[in-house]
Amino acid sequence: AFVGDLNCEVLNRLQTLDVSSWSEVATLLARSLETKEIQLWFSREDEQKTAQSFGWTGEWSDAGTFATLGVVGANIAGQKSDAVIREQTHQRVQIDASGMVTERVLLAREHLGAPEQLFHGANNVQYLRLYAPLGSTLLSAEGFERPSAALFEPSTEKEAPFPGLPTTRTVDSGNGEIVDVGEELGRMVMGGWIQLRPGTSRETAFSYRLPRSTQDMARSLLEGVEGEAATDAYVLQLQSQAGAPRQHRLEIAFPATWQIVQLSPGLKLVGAGTLVWEQSALEQDQTIFALFSRYASSNLNTPKRTPKTVAKRTKSSARTARDASLRDELEGLYAIDGQVGDMTISAPAKGRWLRRAALVAPLAVLMQVIVVHGIPWMQRVLNRPEFVVFRIGE
Repeated sequence: AFVGDLNCEVLNRLQTLDVSSWSEVATLLARSLETKEIQLWFSREDEQKTAQSFGWTGEWSDAGTFATLGVVGANIAGQKSDAVIREQTHQRVQIDASGMVTERVLLAREHLGAPEQLFHGANNVQYLRLYAPLGSTLLSAEGFERPSAALFEPSTEKEAPFPGLPTTRTVDSGNGEIVDVGEELGRMVMGGWIQLRPGTSRETAFSYRLPRSTQDMARSLLEGVEGEAATDAYVLQLQSQAGAPRQHRLEIAFPATWQIVQLSPGLKLVGAGTLVWEQSALEQDQTIFALFSRYASSNLNTPKRTPKTVAKRTKSSARTARDASLRDELEGLYAIDGQVGDMTISAPAKGRWLRRAALVAPLAVLMQVIVVHGIPWMQRVLNRPEFVVFRIGE
């Protein structure tokens, strides 16, 4: 009953917490909500919508018409070995002269545990899924190792799939390795088994072609914007996995004759036709974009634009609500000026800082509600004989 005992101890400490420590707890709570370490769900629709508006429900944003990537691993019978697994994701985007986009995503993993080490010395068995834009074409996949068939129990007639559960098909990746391909969350999902033994490393890679070109992305992003010099755009919605902050490196190769019109913060030109973006731990969803022009004179004749100008639009220019939502995100990268309490925010600044400042007061109220009302209520619930969620193993 470890979980139940731990839960009671946490509640007791919160109830007796000194008021002077509330701000520290609120900061920790805000950080945990922001990085998806804590996710909320409410049965009341209005409360759930409020939590969604703050990004506290852990949901992925709609895929829209742009590039998207999500790497999700699930530990299956690997004990607690995830704690000693070092992971790095390398994403290489290749844009050809016609604007077609091919991506290769490589996940490099290293097991730092020792054999026979308690909890950490087990063989790390994981089912890995990669989410890409719906309609993408799988070109190849490699680096998989399926567990022995003897470890799987045959399904029975009573174990029918849950209604609405996404269906997958098994395909040959092109080099003899078998992967599962299906549709989920408005995206194409590719998955397979990987194993990693203590003291070893492994690389697993997916290669696929996007269904839309950079010209298609530019039209979706800049529709209704007059005088824009960009002819092509690469826009990536990078989704993080809760509890698995991997290092991520993005490399974009584009025709050297193209001119750069605008880059999102952190995306740097490191050579002719090569852009790089890196993050040591991907804890939050990111929107990364690059705008290009195929005409050499564009940078000379067109004044440099900020993302605010690039993303400006009228209501009629939004092709879909999803594209409009993403354009709002792009606007927020630079277009913030104003006063929040004692904190002045001026461009350039990311929209999340405005949100974070605005959340201080609500979080303080939330802490007070938890301590005054929530903790006694949870204690009463835990004492009910029919309550079993926190009594596993008793």
